Amino acid sequence: MSNETIGSVSCEACGVSADVAQTKRGKGRYLYTRCPECGTDQRTGKAVQTRLWHSTVWREGKKPLSPPPNVSERQEQPEKEPKQELEDFLPTTEKEPIAEEKKNFGVLKTIATVAGLGLVVVAASLKGA
Repeated sequence: MSNETIGSVSCEACGVSADVAQTKRGKGRYLYTRCPECGTDQRTGKAVQTRLWHSTVWREGKKPLSPPPNVSERQEQPEKEPKQELEDFLPTTEKEPIAEEKKNFGVLKTIATVAGLGLVVVAASLKGA
């Protein structure tokens, strides 16, 4: 038997309206969701519990027994930083030499490969002699 639905919230995974319930046993009294598309989500992490506590639309006359123990006073929104490339951190004068070094490394790899193949051919001919 499942716990009583006390509210609803948009499912974090698919966006469908999910039922919110609260556990009645245990130390945590954590909130959890039942999404018709994704199923039950019983994660107890701080970010999930804080989102549920602050984003749930509580049903009339239905309040949670108590906030989960790890809920923040305010809903924390992690700041997303734009993805930056390594070259963005280098001074502009150093960008060109790095491109040149990559080109030189490619040439060195080719020379090493050809030399290695040459050694294999020489070793095979000596073995057969």
